[in-house]
Amino acid sequence: MRRYKGALEASIMKRNLIVLTVLSFISLASLAENWEVPIVLDGATPITAEELVDLIDQMDNLVLIDARQTEQFKQGTIKGSISLPNTKTSPGALSNLAPDKLTPLVFYCDGLSCPHSMKSVKKAVSYGYVNIFWFRGGIAEWTEKGLPIKHKGK
Repeated sequence: MRRYKGALEASIMKRNLIVLTVLSFISLASLAENWEVPIVLDGATPITAEELVDLIDQMDNLVLIDARQTEQFKQGTIKGSISLPNTKTSPGALSNLAPDKLTPLVFYCDGLSCPHSMKSVKKAVSYGYVNIFWFRGGIAEWTEKGLPIKHKGK
């Protein structure tokens, strides 16, 4: 009888551990769905879609960087953007686009739940770039405002 009781207790403990593990994963997934990029980043000026339109009109040397993955870039981007996925943002890659660290750079990605541009901004700041704008709302805000998207081949 004692042997069966020990096996039963072990079975209950194993079941409870499995339930707790599953609940932990559900909680983490829920947090990930509600995650948003921060409102500000050190070393960057956050801008809206309207402010980006003004910057594009006013700054001839502005470098507009789409930090999303190449496949996303090909699906549609802001006219004049250069694809530089955050995973490929390096001192050399940025230097090829903007040898002068005073060059105005704008980084964007999919929007508030996308971390790509945030990561690129942090890298650019760490490489010494000082004129950085962060279009936090990204493509999501751009299209929501009815602004034009450039599709591959057009």
